[in-house]
Amino acid sequence: MRRNGLVLTLVFGLLAGCGGGGLHLPKDVGAHASPSIRVLSRSFTVAGPQGFCVDREATQKHTDSAFVVFGSCAAVSGNPEDKRANAPAVLTAAVVPVDGTLVEADFEAMVRYLKTPDGSALLARDGGKPELLAARQDGTALHLRARDAGGRGGQSARYWRRIFTAGGALVTVTVSGFRSSPLSDSEGEALVQAFAESILKANPETDGKPAKYSGNPIRKLLDRLP
Repeated sequence: MRRNGLVLTLVFGLLAGCGGGGLHLPKDVGAHASPSIRVLSRSFTVAGPQGFCVDREATQKHTDSAFVVFGSCAAVSGNPEDKRANAPAVLTAAVVPVDGTLVEADFEAMVRYLKTPDGSALLARDGGKPELLAARQDGTALHLRARDAGGRGGQSARYWRRIFTAGGALVTVTVSGFRSSPLSDSEGEALVQAFAESILKANPETDGKPAKYSGNPIRKLLDRLP
């Protein structure tokens, strides 16, 4: 079970470690925030859906992983003339490189494990006890709906996640509303889908080649999932 948990820790560890993310106050009021950022030594682009921009103060970048936080462009930049998101939400993306392509059976294994007590515990944003409300696998994407005690910055208890591969990386995107104005299920689903589509569009597959990084343990560990 410890080995099984390790692969999901690779997938969700950045998210749990950062507590689901939280927006920082802008430093350059009047500037325009960026809708995208290059990570993994500039080999991968994380792009937000329309109206959402990168909070660079909350974002963490490393050569082999990244945790990117998005908020409404106007909120991030402090510029009232900047773009605004249609729905109040905090978006996060955790990215790790993968060696090769994950297939449908890999995501089926993830669903099975996340439905166990040990697996569902990895879904928590800020150390609270999570509840997996729904999990479905669609081709090479995993769709999750869960809730916990609530993330940082007044985030609501319910949140939406999608796991997929793009441009040689395994990506986990999360959408969290706010307790003061929570998202409906349809709004959350639509927003997490738009987020995933933005990232896929920014990282088109090239000739079906695997990731540039070799020796990544995700592929090996997935084989051990029940």
